[in-house]
Amino acid sequence: MSQTAHSAKLFESTAHAIAVRYQVEVSIRKADLGTRPPFPELLATLTKMEQELTREGVQFHTRLKNLTKEESELITNQLKEIIKTTIEQFVKQL
Repeated sequence: MSQTAHSAKLFESTAHAIAVRYQVEVSIRKADLGTRPPFPELLATLTKMEQELTREGVQFHTRLKNLTKEESELITNQLKEIIKTTIEQFVKQL
């Protein structure tokens, strides 16, 4: 497995863990309210999660060493796709 493929897989696991944490927060809030939280609250949670995923992605990319320009672009695109997919899956679970 190449460094970029391995790195993408690691970040995918990190992104999943972050999404699960936010899903638990929404579930707890839903239990407290007895219904799904209001849309503005869900949107704020989604925005917060997206910011955390992006921040983690940037930090993750920064920690990678000895990447060629092509590898750097590849991993950047993979991280963006993982973030996008994670957010889409999170929204579907709401």
